[in-house]
Amino acid sequence: AIAKKQKLIELLQEQKAILINRSVTKGLNPNVKMCDSGIDLIGEIPEHWTTHKIKYICTFVSGATPNKEKSEFWDGNIFWVSAKDMKQRYLYKSENTITKQALKKTRIQLLNPNTILILVRGMILAKKIPVALTHIQTTINQDMKALIVNKSICEPEYLVFLLEGINKNLSIFLEEAGHGTKTFPTNNLANCIVPIPPKNEQIKIIKIIKSKEKGINQIINNIINQINLLEELKKVLISNAVTGKIKI
Repeated sequence: AIAKKQKLIELLQEQKAILINRSVTKGLNPNVKMCDSGIDLIGEIPEHWTTHKIKYICTFVSGATPNKEKSEFWDGNIFWVSAKDMKQRYLYKSENTITKQALKKTRIQLLNPNTILILVRGMILAKKIPVALTHIQTTINQDMKALIVNKSICEPEYLVFLLEGINKNLSIFLEEAGHGTKTFPTNNLANCIVPIPPKNEQIKIIKIIKSKEKGINQIINNIINQINLLEELKKVLISNAVTGKIKI
């Protein structure tokens, strides 16, 4: 029963991925007129959409790590995002923090909320390219890139969904550094061509994805609760069996 429920969660997660991919590459209207996007891995897109290289809709900012031997640079009140923080779509905090002194004495840059963060170096890239949207002022380390979006062309949250939706497509632009570590060179990322709908349609797509995701997440949470109850039942059963409370 537990195995079947875990498989169901996998299928629901896959359903979410398909929902996002279809929404950001085909739109919401199944009857809309389509045309060739010119992007091999995406194929057709709605005819009224446009395509852009990421470098024409975003400004790129690099990160850095302040000297860890200088205690005056660490444990301040400024967030400093690294790979270990990139486990969710929206960022409200980071595990490590730096001080104003670090900001002043190093080349690290303070980023405003609504900045897109993408991990561009690490073993995890072999499985997934983590992308997140900040809801805080923060700084980043050297394994990250920040994308500051031109809001006249694209909503930052929409670009997060887009990068998430075509995540597997982006993997072809990865390169390999030493010891099997994957990298996503800035030039490769900057030259990726992506489909962009009109701004009003971007907002609609964001709302639809979030609404449908919420329903799927509720189902997943219910299943997780059921799995937890079954695990507890299993423990009780084993305990009763080995303590003689069950007659064999």
